[in-house]
Amino acid sequence: MTVRRTRRSRGADGPARPIPNDPAAIADEVTRLAVALPLDYGDTLASITRLLVIDPLNQSHMDAIVEAVIRSALMDPFYETTANRWRALVPPWVRTQSMSGATVNMLLRIGILVTTGRYARCDNTASRNANKWQPIYALDLVALRDLLRPDAAASAGTA
Repeated sequence: MTVRRTRRSRGADGPARPIPNDPAAIADEVTRLAVALPLDYGDTLASITRLLVIDPLNQSHMDAIVEAVIRSALMDPFYETTANRWRALVPPWVRTQSMSGATVNMLLRIGILVTTGRYARCDNTASRNANKWQPIYALDLVALRDLLRPDAAASAGTA
């Protein structure tokens, strides 16, 4: 699959660059690298997010959510996604109540997801969030590519 950069992507404009086709492999690599990256967590909520993300018991849940988020964004022509889109892609065994927010916060911190400044109404009638506004995120393909590069993996593994 080849992707053209959009104005939303960071970095110098250039020719189209290939990205991996397997969202499961992308999810595994992103979560492996994200745990090793030094992140600046200044407040209590961010500290709790970090604890949830690095706990080995939560790894499979986080992998599944990352895969769903990336898969849903790759299905969109503008690489945008919301919880409405990825919710259906998350397997039923995943603890979405406790892990969804932590995983999305981690993806925002490492730059894989960026906020668009736009919102959509939540269509999850099983929660108390029905009809509340939820952010629309864009997948930053350049940041994803940079994170998945072999030299980035080597430096994250030594951190």
